[in-house]
Amino acid sequence: MNKSISQRMNQDILITFAVIAVLFVALASFMLVRWKDDNIHIVCRILDTLAAREQDSLAN
Repeated sequence: MNKSISQRMNQDILITFAVIAVLFVALASFMLVRWKDDNIHIVCRILDTLAAREQDSLAN
């Protein structure tokens, strides 16, 4: 059975929105991973600074 033009258009529109949604979710998850990675680096720098201060205070 042949589909009408409107049914094909509706299916194409749904597929387009689904692809856009998948790309958006992929981009958001990638940005979240980068944000977490940046935060981990910041926390490591803060902990290194605190450890260096403690070592300096113990050395004096």
